[in-house]
Amino acid sequence: MADNKFNLSKGEEKKDRFNIPKEIKLQALKKSILADGVIDAEEVKQLREVLYSDGKIDKKGADFLFELNNAVSSKSNHESWKTLFVEAISTFLLEDEQSPGEIDTDEAKWLLSKIQGDGRLDKTEKALLDNIKNKAKEIPPVLKPLFSETKKSKWWLWLLLVVVAIVVIIICVKNCSSNGTNKIVTEKTEQVNAKVAEITSELQNPNVNFDEAEAKIVAAQEAIDVANANATTEEEKQAVAEAQAKVEAVAQAVEAAKQAAESVPQTPTEPVSPEAEETISQVASEHPATKPAELTKPATSPSQNSQPATVKPVTSASTTSSATLPKGTIEEKAKRVIRGDYGNGAERKQALGSEYREIQSKVNEIINH
Repeated sequence: MADNKFNLSKGEEKKDRFNIPKEIKLQALKKSILADGVIDAEEVKQLREVLYSDGKIDKKGADFLFELNNAVSSKSNHESWKTLFVEAISTFLLEDEQSPGEIDTDEAKWLLSKIQGDGRLDKTEKALLDNIKNKAKEIPPVLKPLFSETKKSKWWLWLLLVVVAIVVIIICVKNCSSNGTNKIVTEKTEQVNAKVAEITSELQNPNVNFDEAEAKIVAAQEAIDVANANATTEEEKQAVAEAQAKVEAVAQAVEAAKQAAESVPQTPTEPVSPEAEETISQVASEHPATKPAELTKPATSPSQNSQPATVKPVTSASTTSSATLPKGTIEEKAKRVIRGDYGNGAERKQALGSEYREIQSKVNEIINH
């Protein structure tokens, strides 16, 4: 822009002494400005000097300002251009001798034609209308549509800001809610896994308390219901489904173990008679190396002239069970254990024999996974 500044030649400077018309100076400035299409601060200063050279803004000067503004409306002009434009046009309309402080009918028609002439209302013209609205005593009816348009534009701006604010709030609330939901689902599924592990461990005890085990299953199911109600993502729903499968599996194991325990007959131990206790004590004192477990029958009294008692050899449970191990793979046998085919506690140990620990380990693995 520095190369396009308006400068009077020596001849023009000489003519200026003889009062060169303002219109000629303004047109020269306009030509200089339109060379690059942008008004900078120095050009605004020159425009101000020429426009106010005679101390007033006349109609030709006002027309010139609107023509220049239409030509540079979409450009990145210096902010002082808008200030000059608003000040000069407001002075022309409100500080005239015919209607000071007011816009008469002719002025209103002129302003309307200038603003609507290019078919658009730019930010410089909006600033002019706002200034006139604040300073004019009254706005003619013919100009009301212009001021309604500026209000409408601001109304839409505020509406846009409100919509953006609402969207931001919704996103924040959704994210906070999602984080809270994730914590609930994680907490409840962890509780379920802990309950399942406890029940699985208790089932290995021959004296398991089935009432306590069933109470823990109920608590685990309640935790699953809460987690399921708060699960939103596919990952969370999958975690809840896996926890549900574990609870169902351990519930089946508890039920099978309970039925097996109830089906085992409780054989009462017959009390040993005083005579048998006396005989066992006597034999033990005479034969210290003899183990009490080998005395499966008490010796008869000599007065009865009976045959000596026969001592039966003791066969270990593991040896007996090893000879009659159930058929099938370890996994198949583990599934039968869960189903209750081998009973519970000591009965199950005897039925599984040497494979008991391996099969029980497989049972735990199936229930926990």
